[in-house]
Amino acid sequence: MSAQGNYLTEIAGSQIAGKPTELAKIKRYMAGEWAPGVNWCAGFLVWCLLTAGYAAPAAGAPRRGARALAKWLASENGWVIAPPACNPDLSVLRPGDIVCWRRVRFGWQCHVAIIEDVGVMGPLGPTVIVVGGNESGQVRRSWLSLPSFRERLYGLYGVARPQRVVA
Repeated sequence: MSAQGNYLTEIAGSQIAGKPTELAKIKRYMAGEWAPGVNWCAGFLVWCLLTAGYAAPAAGAPRRGARALAKWLASENGWVIAPPACNPDLSVLRPGDIVCWRRVRFGWQCHVAIIEDVGVMGPLGPTVIVVGGNESGQVRRSWLSLPSFRERLYGLYGVARPQRVVA
C-alpha cells in the first residue's frame, strides 16, 4: 500500500462517528455546493482526496454526484478495473482505491467509496472494507464479503487509483 493510499484511508476513517453526520460537516464536505436532497457521497470523497493532498475537482458536478465524479476520476487517473467487469480480478484492489458503482435498487443513483482494506477475514470469508459518506445519513465503514462485493460490481462504473498528488 502506498503512503498516500494509507493516509487517504486514515482521513476517511477518522470521519466515522457512529451516528448521523451533522449538517455542518456535510456542508464542509460539499464546500459550499450543498443543497437539500443532494447526495453527498461524492462531496465526502472529494474532501478526503483534497485533505490527503490529491488532485480533485474543486467545484461543480463531480462534488455533487457520484456518476460525475466517476467520469472525472476516469479522465484523470484511468480505471484499475474498468466496466464491464462481471468477474474482475479483485487481487488488483488496494487500500485507497476508489470504487464507483450503481445503487441497483435505486435505479439511476450511484455511490462512491474508498477501499480501506482487502482480504480481511470476516464471517463469510475474505472481505473488502470500504468507507463512504451518505451511507444511511452518515460516514460509515462497510464490510462486504467478496461475493457481495462482486454482486455490487454488477453496476460498476470503475475502480480508480488516485495517482496525481498536489505539490
